Amino acid sequence: MRPSTHAFLHDNLWHLMRRLAVPGILGMLIVSINSFVDAVFVGRWVGTDALAGLALVFPLTIIVSSLVGLLSAGLASIASRSLGAGDPARQRDLLNLLLTLSLLLATVVSATGYGFARDWVTLLGATGTVLDYGAAYYEILVLGSFFTLFGLSSSMLIRATGQIRQAMTYSAVAVVANMVLAAALVKGLHLGVRGAAAGTGLAMLLYCGLNLQHLLRGRTALALAPLRLYFDWALTREIVAIGSSAFVMQATNFVRQVLIFKSVAHYGSAAELA
Repeated sequence: MRPSTHAFLHDNLWHLMRRLAVPGILGMLIVSINSFVDAVFVGRWVGTDALAGLALVFPLTIIVSSLVGLLSAGLASIASRSLGAGDPARQRDLLNLLLTLSLLLATVVSATGYGFARDWVTLLGATGTVLDYGAAYYEILVLGSFFTLFGLSSSMLIRATGQIRQAMTYSAVAVVANMVLAAALVKGLHLGVRGAAAGTGLAMLLYCGLNLQHLLRGRTALALAPLRLYFDWALTREIVAIGSSAFVMQATNFVRQVLIFKSVAHYGSAAELA
């Protein structure tokens, strides 16, 4: 057994909380910087209307965040409990089930998001050039839904084994990559809001790769099978049962944000939205 795994399973609870909480919090903060990075570059190099368009799209990103909460909470719980119980058979296809569920959910989100991007942004109160910028950004961003779903959820599998520092490191690499890519695409190639969205998608692709190589090379205590598509109704129901509370919490946040942004768009200006 790895020393880190032994410590995760047998150390004093309060000691573990102190040791794991800080990198865990930092990891979540690092990931949340992605939207801020896009906003900074778009606001500086594209303009106020473009930044207002990105601001209006923010509530729509909560849809994917809700699904991440659903998958990651359920999977992390199953992974941690199976690790504590010494049940490698239960761990074997967790990553493969995540791959399948991420593909299914991302297909629905991408299809509805890309096909109805203007309708979604209009629902939030956007008009004119703000609508054009918001729809253009969301069309590209939503095509990368799979990488966001799979990347963030697979990171939770790493965290579930107590390897918080490694998960934080991969998150930091992805954020730095997003900064570089967004600057290159928005400023260097003059792709505007589409470039910012593409930079985020490519950074999340890198994030998926980093998490996958960590999980599949046996660097965690989980006994994972080779990557393939896999589905299990019983495990899926358990994931949904555990993760539904996280999903509902995020979903209510989505409704609240929609109402707030719609009100600001109706009564305010593009500058106030930005």
